[in-house]
Amino acid sequence: MQKPPTLATLLLGWVIHPVDREIVLGDLEEVYAELLTESGKLNADGWYWSQTIRSFFPLLFRSFDWYIIMFFHYMKIGLRSLRKQAAYAATNLIGLSVGLACVLLIALFVRFELSYDRFHTTSDRLYRIIHESPSNAFLGNNTFALTPGPLVTALPDEFPEVEHATQLFGTNRLLQHQQVQSFADGVYATPDFFKVFTFPLAIGDLDTALDEPNSIVLTESLSEQFFRGTNPVGQTIRVKQGRDFIDMTITGIAEDPPANSHLTFSYVISANSTREYTRYADNWDSNNYLTYATLKPNQSLDAFTEKLSQLARTHLGQYEYYVDRPEDIPTYKVQSVVDIHLHSDVNFEFGQNGDIRYVYLFSVIAICILLIACINYINLATARSITRSVEVGVRQVLGARRPQLIGQFMGESVVPAVLSLCIALLLVQITLPVFNSLVGRDIALSLFSDISLILVFVAVGITVGLLAGSYPALNLTRIKTVRIIRGVLGGVRSKARLRSALVVLQFTISIGLLISALVIRNQIEFVQSQQTGVDRDQVISVQVRDKEVFKNFSTLKETLLQDPRILAVTAAGHDPTHIYAQSGTSTWDGAQEGQQVSVYNSPVQPGYVEALGIDLVEGQGMSPNAPEGGPEQILINETLRSQLGWESAIGKNISLNGRDGQVVGVMKDFNFQSFHQPIGPLLLYPDSYWISRALVKVRPENMQETIAYLEDTFTSMSSVFPFEYYFLDTAYDNMYQSEKQLGSIVGYFTGLALIIACLGLMGVAAFTIEQRTKEIGVRKVLGASLHQIIALLSRDFLLLIGVALVLATPAAYYVMNIWLEDFVYRISPGLSTLVVAGGLTLLLSMGIVVYQSLRVASQNPIDSLRTD
Repeated sequence: MQKPPTLATLLLGWVIHPVDREIVLGDLEEVYAELLTESGKLNADGWYWSQTIRSFFPLLFRSFDWYIIMFFHYMKIGLRSLRKQAAYAATNLIGLSVGLACVLLIALFVRFELSYDRFHTTSDRLYRIIHESPSNAFLGNNTFALTPGPLVTALPDEFPEVEHATQLFGTNRLLQHQQVQSFADGVYATPDFFKVFTFPLAIGDLDTALDEPNSIVLTESLSEQFFRGTNPVGQTIRVKQGRDFIDMTITGIAEDPPANSHLTFSYVISANSTREYTRYADNWDSNNYLTYATLKPNQSLDAFTEKLSQLARTHLGQYEYYVDRPEDIPTYKVQSVVDIHLHSDVNFEFGQNGDIRYVYLFSVIAICILLIACINYINLATARSITRSVEVGVRQVLGARRPQLIGQFMGESVVPAVLSLCIALLLVQITLPVFNSLVGRDIALSLFSDISLILVFVAVGITVGLLAGSYPALNLTRIKTVRIIRGVLGGVRSKARLRSALVVLQFTISIGLLISALVIRNQIEFVQSQQTGVDRDQVISVQVRDKEVFKNFSTLKETLLQDPRILAVTAAGHDPTHIYAQSGTSTWDGAQEGQQVSVYNSPVQPGYVEALGIDLVEGQGMSPNAPEGGPEQILINETLRSQLGWESAIGKNISLNGRDGQVVGVMKDFNFQSFHQPIGPLLLYPDSYWISRALVKVRPENMQETIAYLEDTFTSMSSVFPFEYYFLDTAYDNMYQSEKQLGSIVGYFTGLALIIACLGLMGVAAFTIEQRTKEIGVRKVLGASLHQIIALLSRDFLLLIGVALVLATPAAYYVMNIWLEDFVYRISPGLSTLVVAGGLTLLLSMGIVVYQSLRVASQNPIDSLRTD
């Protein structure tokens, strides 16, 4: 007698093949007895394995075949449904595809932003040392990324928990090899740079690459530029330092830094190769370098931070200034490297960081767009399902069971969702280069390396399909057949209210995004159009690196002014829209004991205020023929005059950075920083050595010829350095680059969200109006005009848009007021923004509803009455 199947096989069959459950239940007791011996152990005779194989595979394959057949059956029905309702299917596919594509793009951006500096193998214990100065606020912030030179040697010597430490500072140098030369950004770094950071060397030794002076490591891209595929290690490359070129020995080739690194460079030079590092290497009171440290595993960060503060008190407390002011001794703190890009708000960052608030904002936008797209899909699927009630009844009469009907509706809903996923992936691949240029990132999507993100994306799409199919699958299939055939469904009114609520939610989100986009755009236009007190139009800022040029600046100025296209020439250490150097002073006429002010300052050449149209409220500009031997002529602004307590500043004396100056003019306050900052105290002093920019006011005509003339003139005086320039108004606009990017991104995604919402409104309106076709026919027969019918059909939808406008306005205004707090000078969102947002939304909505109403209302009433 053949023994029954094993217990494991029967249990598996019971799970995957419900038809066999009764058989399995009947055999369980007998099977259990056969499988146990007297000792209670499993009987492992030969028949066990043979019967397992013989019983398991037929059962498995019988169940597998059944599910495969049903899957293709539901796929066939789903595709047939899409063909029969092409307009509905297109609306659903477009809306969901665009929504999913937007969500995936934003998800890629958010993931990229959150990935910064996590590629370092010790990223979980890699920190940057920063310092907080109680008495020194710069740009409204008293925390600084720069630290003193001796700190890098004190860390491994005095802190056993420190594994490695390094210091660095950025630079931009002219590199030359044979006939090839190029300016490139790089860093000077101490020997442990490649031990602290994971920047692998393709060629060379990490441990010794930066040990010797005049050692340089090139990145692969820079090496290719100079050496064209050959191995340059051991060769020399010339680097411009000051007035001379220095021969540097190439000791390694590093892989290019990843795009998600807050440190970017084309080369690394040993720090002891330049006096810019060595002259401050033992000075605890001079903060010039970025300091990083890797801690050993399982160290207390709080204890390490406290020891750092004690280190500052020990070394800085010996300086005369801090002996009298111990409360002003800076405090050292630590900052995780992975937090720098999004969470750092300190002065003198290595480069421009991101902002975690934008990550949150874009994530909210992604959720909003996904919600709008899902509402569209679910709303239309739910509405259309009501017309399938008779079909459900007929299928039930013909013997269809509820699980089969549920499978059918789920399949019909999931199939379009899967198609939308495929279309969305294609849209992302097509639009990703445009999106990268918009956000200023180098983001890529790979179907193989990004498999986890793709799986989450697919899961979201399928979940949307399942949710959309859940109402017809669960609700319609549980209604009794007789009620379905008779058309007595019940709950139709409640489902209509649900659809109305979802439409309100869609447009509340869309209008909120639209108001936000308008406020951001208006603020950017405001700061770009404001008169800052400086004439920026047609002013060319030329980068001057050769100090010999400024030794002969009077000759250069005279030469340039001989051309009628040149209106004025001056020079400065900073552009007048971005003066950031700041120094403290306690020496001026009338200063009280212990009184001190922090002053923004910049070296300039005579003729500065005249060339840039800066108004003077007192005195005059600097004279080019000032007598020698006396105090320097200086200019101050109204804010500094007020802080120094002077009613009249002309002839008053002030010392700053060891310079004794006498005020010859007071400038009317002008914005020399971005609109994020209030106007601070400013002092301009004459200097030639620290000048770095020539400012040339030109006529607007024949601009290209004028630029070519400037290039010829400047290169004739300094052929070593290339001609580099930009327009001052462009530099000013670039100060708000992140805000402009934010405005563009919010604007584009708001437009897409509004389009998706309108597609949903089009589908729901078309369905709702079609349901009232017979009513429309009756009203027309009874004499209703076309305008009356359109007004009747449009009223309810426009009311929903009005409710959405009322709900969206306060929320959007609240969020935008928080964003505007970052600007000292800002707009006040007014009624005009509300009118534009509401008017645009109402116009689009009215156009959609009126079109759908007109399409049905213009039909012959006889045809309308023949429906159903």
